[in-house]
Amino acid sequence: MDARARVHGGRVTGDLLEAIFGDAVGPGARLSIFALPSRTTRRFESVAEAARHVRARHDDEDVYFGLGLVAGDPLGRGTANDVAGIGCLWADLDIAGFAHEGKALPPTLDDAIALVRSMPMAPSAVVDSGHGLHAYWLLSEFWRFDDERDRQRAAALARGWHGLVCASAAAKGWTAVENLGDLARVLRVPSTVNRKVVGAPTAVRLLELDPSRRYHIDDLESFIAATPTCMPQACSHACGLMLRPEASPPAEKLAAALTESPRFAAAFRGTLDDIADVSRSGQDLSLATIAALRGWSDQEIADAIVSARRASGDNPAKALRGDYIARTLALARAAAMERAADDVDLSGFVGTTPREPDLAARLCTSPPWRSVRQLMSDHPELRPSVIHGLLRAGETMNIIAPSKTGKSWLVNNLAICVAAGRDWLDRYATEQGRVLIIDNELHGETSANRIPKVAKTMGIPLGDFADTLDVWNLRGGLTDLFTLTPVLEAIEAGRYRVIVLDAWYRFMPEGKDENDNGTMANLYNRLDKVAATLGCSFVLIHHSTKGNQSGKSVTDVGAGAGAQSRATDTHLVLREHEESGCVVLDAAVRSWPPIEPVILRWNFPLWSIDDSLDPTNLKRATPRRDRTAKRIEQPAMPKPDPWTPERFVTRFISERPRLRDEILLDAASEPSLSQATAKGLLRIAEERKRIFRWSDGPHAPTRFATVEQPLIDVGVRP
Repeated sequence: MDARARVHGGRVTGDLLEAIFGDAVGPGARLSIFALPSRTTRRFESVAEAARHVRARHDDEDVYFGLGLVAGDPLGRGTANDVAGIGCLWADLDIAGFAHEGKALPPTLDDAIALVRSMPMAPSAVVDSGHGLHAYWLLSEFWRFDDERDRQRAAALARGWHGLVCASAAAKGWTAVENLGDLARVLRVPSTVNRKVVGAPTAVRLLELDPSRRYHIDDLESFIAATPTCMPQACSHACGLMLRPEASPPAEKLAAALTESPRFAAAFRGTLDDIADVSRSGQDLSLATIAALRGWSDQEIADAIVSARRASGDNPAKALRGDYIARTLALARAAAMERAADDVDLSGFVGTTPREPDLAARLCTSPPWRSVRQLMSDHPELRPSVIHGLLRAGETMNIIAPSKTGKSWLVNNLAICVAAGRDWLDRYATEQGRVLIIDNELHGETSANRIPKVAKTMGIPLGDFADTLDVWNLRGGLTDLFTLTPVLEAIEAGRYRVIVLDAWYRFMPEGKDENDNGTMANLYNRLDKVAATLGCSFVLIHHSTKGNQSGKSVTDVGAGAGAQSRATDTHLVLREHEESGCVVLDAAVRSWPPIEPVILRWNFPLWSIDDSLDPTNLKRATPRRDRTAKRIEQPAMPKPDPWTPERFVTRFISERPRLRDEILLDAASEPSLSQATAKGLLRIAEERKRIFRWSDGPHAPTRFATVEQPLIDVGVRP
């Protein structure tokens, strides 16, 4: 067999990595292996070690390698600034098909191979990525960066070379090929499996590899000297606009358009589907036309296109091209002269939009309701669990407590548990998944200090969640929920299992009132739509009403309109216990059986369950008119002696074995001892070896005594 055309299998996993990196991998330049859906990153100091890791992971995950070796130990995949050097240039092309419908891409794998072979230099390696093609051009030697100037030069070369591939594709009409030439890029490892399409796994195959086909940096640079870079640029003088990658239109105008025009919102997200051209360019034209009809300036429209492409991640560099923006604006202005804002054929000029059929006719043919039989057929099971007993996928959960109680610490605990797949409070099992905390109260430095501190106290290594817990600090840049919605909806569906909003009241739009039921119902409805789009759950951190909460029902504890407790699926509250430093956790749940209240005790920086206290002993309010009289007239009543495990054992258990139910029934006669407390004391006494279990067989009831059960029951000897 020709050594330049290796077959899939055997040492293929390491062949390509060895050809790219060789001996350059080491302590100061490590090879990164990234996996989905776990979103974990591991770094290795040898190709062989990385290849062994890939072979162990590829059966159940999508596996990628970093094209740049990484210096240090950055969180996650790292950035271009963490790259210590590269050993090749590359091109990453998608191929038309069911995984990339409606895009102008190479029709077949053979077309993509012919495209990369037509480049000025033939590729050294070609990989079938499952639904696309990866091509590599090996460098004559590994390019280790000596300084920032080297890194910038390499970044320009990588992006310029990939841009040359994009230009060749565009010349053939394949305009949807994107420039993915950034130094932090990861590509699939050969001999693994592409699971992008659910239920249709596809092999990642190394089609060609010629390790001897290598190119010098100077030779490659000579072909891209005239290639335009994708940097911010100004339009022509005729256009007079400034295009900036971080641009956004005025927040108030954007929020109004997103709220008032469903078609504008769909075009911004890139989901408008009743237009002739459903590509991102068609969406841009739709967006621009509606914005023009709403009276937006050219600069505001250009900023909206930049913002929309940035949010969707769909070739954001294209929005920075002056010729593209000028052409889009011209078409949009022409269309806006003849059409009304919400009745525009948003792809341009494709005829008159058909009228909606009569409402009565539509209700006869396709009513929005279903029979119970159809409903049960469509939804045979409840939604998947996220926090067992409390929260399911797509649901919202309020966490309500008085100000300065430590709600954020509790939610940090929750977020870490979900991100790491641990039980929350050692009681509520979680389903592991990525978590995003959007925090508008803490500085980034505070979050960076708190989260590792909580994890360390919990005994959870940072590596178990550092890549699956994201934090977005908004302090100093508050953003209301309506403005935030398009950003959230642009997140890849399924990326997050839970999104935390802390604190909920600070996401309120300006001028709105949390005591208004209509406002709050609208906000929760917006969250429900985002949750359905992303397939995630929301956890909202909110404050309780002022004063003592002991006499209120769970659903009345939160501040603001009553719609908050009715709109959410789980209303979890913390109320003060009579014991200092303790609260009672209780909840009203919609899709779970009722939960038993539990006591949480605060030991900085953690809340933890304390089963030794009675959750019914909430801290009670003292009527104002009675306080002075109590201090003057009534002597303080002595408190009963506290129940300890030792006192419990002395009072109810002896050397003679007793049934558990018998012990608890006896304990019920004590007015100061609740059943919950008795059960907790019994468990603690056993853990401390103050009592021991006796068993007479697998089906016999459990008994307890203060002495261990003998191996032979001496009482039945002859």
